[in-house]
Amino acid sequence: MEPRELGKLIADRVIFRCTLGHFLPEKLECLTEHSPKKLNEFVQKYIIGKDEENSFKQMVESSPMLWDEVKKEYEKVWNEEMSSEISYYLSNEIRELYKSITNYDSEKDKLENLKDLANTLGGFRNEITQALKEKKPLPGYKLYNWFYEMGAIALGLDDESGYYSGIDYITEFYEKLGNYGKLEVLKTLLDVINSVLPDINKDLKELSELGVLTNQS
Repeated sequence: MEPRELGKLIADRVIFRCTLGHFLPEKLECLTEHSPKKLNEFVQKYIIGKDEENSFKQMVESSPMLWDEVKKEYEKVWNEEMSSEISYYLSNEIRELYKSITNYDSEKDKLENLKDLANTLGGFRNEITQALKEKKPLPGYKLYNWFYEMGAIALGLDDESGYYSGIDYITEFYEKLGNYGKLEVLKTLLDVINSVLPDINKDLKELSELGVLTNQS
């Protein structure tokens, strides 16, 4: 068995275990417990059968370079899974914030807050674009601040829904990712913003055509 094959095999088994019967927070916690830095501590639990045991033993004992290849592949797959789950959660929050504003009873409040959300998403998009260009991911606190600002627009500052605590919790996992994983999260968020902004602009145009006025008008 090739080192990369073994690394992927171990990662796939870890992901299966962490997914089975777990909702997103528990899955992320499980994956964190199986972070690449801890691979040496748990790897043998995921080696099954004599063929895999022999391959594992050969790689560990014969050449550190082979074992490094196993670890690199494990880290790659682990980062992809973590970033995928975090991206899903944060992307969904952006869509839900937009949806919550469209459900306002007041057309005036709807127009004002959609304008504010569009402006905030525009600023967020610019910062993500710059981060991706420089290949320097946003730190977790900046990511949280953008979601805090969007939440304040759509939901107010009351955390009865658990929105703010949820974002805080997820950004903690974001911080555990390597640069590759963080940049993947930002790429996904950029795609979501680019898909949501045209919908917001369409709503704003329709509201304006209806003659809805705001305090900003």
